[in-house]
Amino acid sequence: RISTEVARIAQAFSMRVIGYDPYVDQKSYGNPDIEFVDLKNLFSSSDYISIHAPLNNDTKHLINREAISQMKEGVNIICAARGGIIDEIALMDNIESGRIAGVALDVFETEPPTNSKLIEHNNVIVTPHIGAQTVEAQIRASVDISEEVIAALTREELRWRIV
Repeated sequence: RISTEVARIAQAFSMRVIGYDPYVDQKSYGNPDIEFVDLKNLFSSSDYISIHAPLNNDTKHLINREAISQMKEGVNIICAARGGIIDEIALMDNIESGRIAGVALDVFETEPPTNSKLIEHNNVIVTPHIGAQTVEAQIRASVDISEEVIAALTREELRWRIV
């Protein structure tokens, strides 16, 4: 849902939006204005890369030296997903070399962040990862939990089941 909203906002600014998601059926995605591409094409074509992915074995250090070497010179990277998706050492090296123009982060491999060189760099924007701490998010979480408990008690299908 987050990536869909980011895409909608980007399109409002007349940005061309491309995406990569190995788990989404592109035909049923529902937004014909988003072109799905492979990662190499996404890296080489993007001026801005906004990451919206869980941290797992497939995404650990997804943004690493090899991936960065495929990116356009002067790319901007935004990650408010999960720490560990970006190799912070490779990121810092490429910020310092100028290959990466700017970065916005609210997640880090180590929380709280310990790489002061990264968080203090002039081309890096750092914010706390507290999106779930709004009044609206807390109300939504409460409603979701309540609905899930009711579904479990009435033996209905669970939306958030962990297998």
